[in-house]
Amino acid sequence: MFNKSTKLAFGLIEVMVASAMILMVLIALTMATKSSLKGNQDIHLRASALFLAQEGIEAVRGIRDNNWSSNSGAGWKALQWSGNTLVEVDLTNPSCYKIEFKEIIKSFGLTAITCPGNVGDTVAQESVQIEIDNPDTFYRYIKIESAGGLGDSIANDDNALKATAHVTYGDGKQVSVSELLTDWLPKY
Repeated sequence: MFNKSTKLAFGLIEVMVASAMILMVLIALTMATKSSLKGNQDIHLRASALFLAQEGIEAVRGIRDNNWSSNSGAGWKALQWSGNTLVEVDLTNPSCYKIEFKEIIKSFGLTAITCPGNVGDTVAQESVQIEIDNPDTFYRYIKIESAGGLGDSIANDDNALKATAHVTYGDGKQVSVSELLTDWLPKY
């Protein structure tokens, strides 16, 4: 019934179909792996940005606490540099700052910068560069504003500030961390 040449051709078609199916499975696995690696990199960048934002809030809290522990006479709201002296932040308008270390007096403080107009706008922001597999640049700035009107009993006190650390990374992605700072030191 079948001659020998028909049987060989049928075997060749089966091999080609099987090879095509194996190739499609390999392509799908490669694409899934690539997508997974991209997702892991995005998660790593977001975690790094969140760390830098939290670090900014901790730095502001450290400046506030240092004012209490030093004998400088500066109030707890004295967070901003004026020369080599910390002065109270001006709360008439929400202001943006970068964290700056003064080598002469071995102390941290905030230096006023121009607030960025748009998410991802990196003009005048503090550049924090960390190494991952390739260098990625993160931009951080701190916004200080009055905490009045936030609805919380602490926030309605005149002795409360809202500090928000904004970190921009990647293609304009941004994370923010906020905290209320209060004058918790007892008045004796």
